[in-house]
Amino acid sequence: MSLLDDVSIVVTPNGYKAGELYAVVPVPTEGSEEVTNGDFATDTDWTKGAGWTISGGTANCDGTSNSSLYQDISGVENTRYIITLTVSSYTSGTLQIGGSTNNLEVNSNGTFIHYRTWTNDSLLYLKSKSGDGFNGSISNVSVKEYTAADMDVTRATAATRVDEAGLVNYAEIIGSEGININSFASASNWSVSGTDIIASGTTALFQQPFTLGGGKNFKITIVVDSITSGNFEFWVGDYSNDTPTISSANTYTYYVESGGSLLYMGFNPHSNLIATISSVSVKEVTRDNVPRIDYTGGGCPHILAEPQRTNLLTYSSDLSQWSLKQATETLNYGISPDGTQNSTRLVFASGNLQFSNIFTTVTPTTGSIYMKGIVGETVSFGMQSSEGLFTFDGSWQRFERIGTATSNKITVNTYNSATARDFEVWGGQVEEGSYATSYIPTSGSTVTRNQDQFTRDGIGSLINSTEGVLFFESIALSDDEDTRISISDGTSNNFISIGYSRFSGNIIAEIFAGGVLQTLNWGANGVNKLIYHKFALSWGSGTMNFYMDGSISNTESVTSPTGLNILALDNGSGTLNFFGKLKQLQVYKTALTDAQLTSLTS
Repeated sequence: MSLLDDVSIVVTPNGYKAGELYAVVPVPTEGSEEVTNGDFATDTDWTKGAGWTISGGTANCDGTSNSSLYQDISGVENTRYIITLTVSSYTSGTLQIGGSTNNLEVNSNGTFIHYRTWTNDSLLYLKSKSGDGFNGSISNVSVKEYTAADMDVTRATAATRVDEAGLVNYAEIIGSEGININSFASASNWSVSGTDIIASGTTALFQQPFTLGGGKNFKITIVVDSITSGNFEFWVGDYSNDTPTISSANTYTYYVESGGSLLYMGFNPHSNLIATISSVSVKEVTRDNVPRIDYTGGGCPHILAEPQRTNLLTYSSDLSQWSLKQATETLNYGISPDGTQNSTRLVFASGNLQFSNIFTTVTPTTGSIYMKGIVGETVSFGMQSSEGLFTFDGSWQRFERIGTATSNKITVNTYNSATARDFEVWGGQVEEGSYATSYIPTSGSTVTRNQDQFTRDGIGSLINSTEGVLFFESIALSDDEDTRISISDGTSNNFISIGYSRFSGNIIAEIFAGGVLQTLNWGANGVNKLIYHKFALSWGSGTMNFYMDGSISNTESVTSPTGLNILALDNGSGTLNFFGKLKQLQVYKTALTDAQLTSLTS
């Protein structure tokens, strides 16, 4: 019998979208229809509040505030459902979709999908929001039980990763092209005000209507073949949203938010511009809450989960803004770790010279920077009075220095008595913490990346509280943090968890049943947490077995917990979030044999 015969949940680094990491098992399924008369064919089965009517195949609200249309669908507590409906004839206000809590808010026409785990009520509410009454019609209302182990991902900020090509970039979802002609093979769709952009002039505007709407984030790519004089800016949305000035041939990539209501993509030349641009692309981009499938170190990918951190350097890659310069700098010199030509070359004439910038002092402090130099040559890097010596291997390397900064200065330094040095730098970062995290780009202010959170609730049908196995393969980011992966009932009363202890070398496995600690396993001691391990905790028939890397670590007599319905990268109640790299995560509905547990964790 294959181990996969009994597995109910498998999560690996695979497909994703904004806010969701797809599981491999199970395949998402929908149950039977729970709504009666969801097409509003008759004026029955629904309870109508003030301002609501049913006629002509739609339910209609006249804008009356704080009024609901609802139906008892017998929603089962701690069970996840998919709710769909269509809004038409929308005039104003906000419609709330859900139960008494966890509402999706809608304020436009269209078909909408809302996933909801029912709590302590069984009613489907369609509510005209209090203080912002909904005026419009709804139709095609459906509620079905939804079974899937896809994990909700919450971060609410952008974050970078290392991709399969070894490049540092944002984890992002790229949309469709937002302009109609982007290769300039035809003059169609572009308009010229003043003088054409490829000719001489200072007042020319070269633009076209922008179709994707304002107030969104966009990825802009421009290929500049030549600039023989002058420079230019471009904008998306309105003229006040110009980018930094472009004055040389290159391929440029920018991320901007479109502003205003003019909604044009255009170019604004300066200083008698003479240039040739061969293509431009504008695509909507989503970065917040996008899971990070990371390839740091090469080989197979992993899911990256990190704590909240802030890059205290206000200019991470634009070294022209750094404060102390005892070297000759050349901006946009070479191809940096993000794949674009934006590294900075630093040439030091002799030893004991600095190139540095200031930041707000924190403790502990971790500094990091990417550098590329001649094989075997050495350079000093770190925070002032807490620097280290690093040796180049000829490729881009990320050097890290951890310590207590006694001065608010990050420094690239030719160490005492060194000869001249010539190397490239990119991507500086200073953060409060005892280890370096993924690169956080900045360009004029500090930037914070929130912590990653992964959870899936309403999956009691995929977890057997009486017996089962929790298994995963991971590596910790640090040796001194308490982090967990768990299945639970959402409280500290009933849960099963495995994780890294803040005590050096300790791995912890816990079972709580009815609020009573069943086992606290400290048997896995002296473990190197900074390499990958496989862990499995099996429970059932009054026994718990904990395996690591093919060997049993501990066995205990336990009482099984009840009501397990949540899988989370935390301790089950929203704390002790897992920070690490996760290659695979599985849940089994049966307690596996010793031979199976040995095979699973080997």
